[in-house]
Amino acid sequence: MRTLTAILRRDFRRRRRAPLGTLLMLAFPLALGAVFALAFGGSEPPRLRVALDIRDEGLFGMFLGGAVERPEFTDRVEVTLADSTTGRELLDRNEVSALVVIPADFTRAILGERSVEIPVWKNPRERVLPGVAVEGARILATGADAATLLLAEPLRHLRDLLDESETPPDTRIATLAVLFHHAIDRVARVLLPPVAGLATTTDSEAASPSSGSLFLLFLPGFAVVALLMVMDQSMRDFPREFVGGTLARCLAAPVRPGAIITGKILSTTILGVVCAAILTPFGAVFVDEPVDLPAFALLTIAFCGAAGGLGALVYGGAKSERQGAIVGPIVLLVMSFLGGSYVPLSALPPSMRALSPFTLNFWAVDGYGRILRDGAGVAGVAAHIGVLLALAIVLTTAGGLLLRRRFAGGHR
Repeated sequence: MRTLTAILRRDFRRRRRAPLGTLLMLAFPLALGAVFALAFGGSEPPRLRVALDIRDEGLFGMFLGGAVERPEFTDRVEVTLADSTTGRELLDRNEVSALVVIPADFTRAILGERSVEIPVWKNPRERVLPGVAVEGARILATGADAATLLLAEPLRHLRDLLDESETPPDTRIATLAVLFHHAIDRVARVLLPPVAGLATTTDSEAASPSSGSLFLLFLPGFAVVALLMVMDQSMRDFPREFVGGTLARCLAAPVRPGAIITGKILSTTILGVVCAAILTPFGAVFVDEPVDLPAFALLTIAFCGAAGGLGALVYGGAKSERQGAIVGPIVLLVMSFLGGSYVPLSALPPSMRALSPFTLNFWAVDGYGRILRDGAGVAGVAAHIGVLLALAIVLTTAGGLLLRRRFAGGHR
């Protein structure tokens, strides 16, 4: 027991003297989780800012001038009514995404079934929103074109009424109303109600998650990766000490190889638990409901035990320090992608989800998710703890045997 304590003290003294590498690895999940949360957080999408120059004084110009002031429109688009000169100045000052001009003869062109263009000037400093303004103008043009086909007869009648200088009699206005009614009635099966519609939900937190909830969503996966990286670096001391002759000097003393191997795996496991404890307060800030601490602690110990055993297996099987330094990160990277550390498990394709349970990351990330977001207790993550403990036993046993073989063979 004294020998084991000395080995643990030596390893932790080494970490204390050079803590920068470990601290940088622990900062990785916090920084990356914050970036993902801010990038995909529930902040409101940017509003489209448009300068609109309505030169048409006809019916369409009056209709459009009233439509852009409706709440249904202003909630989504910020419109500034201005002439083209002022609109270009707003573009130059980067205050709008686009300038849209409604030509003076737009109403006459529609009534006369003539071609007409809707000029759009885009802000070159922006990429997406100017395209939205262009698509909006294209939809407007498409709608006007469809109206000239569906309402051709009543529109011609309306054009004749507008061309007359005198006020039209009531009979002609009634005739116009009847023509519009008949035209709309012919397409009522498609338009009333529309065959295609847009449904929105108003009571769904998942539709616009907050940055805090997204941080909590990403943090477990990234934290698992960070713990694996820290423990991989700890187990990498074995091949380094083989090369440096440190282990040979230890064996010259009355220390058995089994004690050295056990001490190293145990110190790596404890290091993982300590690092998890350091990360825990940062995640606790974003947890609204109480967390089952026994479940969290047991899952962490089981995972760190399995990760320590995995490190022993990787570096026990490596023939050299260089080979272990290559194989170890590759194994961690593959497990992290398959196990849901970088991409949520629900977003993985079925073929990859079928392989996820074969990784340590899956059982840890899914278990932490159940505890932090679903409020699961020990019973809720018993399977996760059991699998990780079983893997810890199997991997530690196999890794210990490989490391013993390296000791017996005197590999460097």
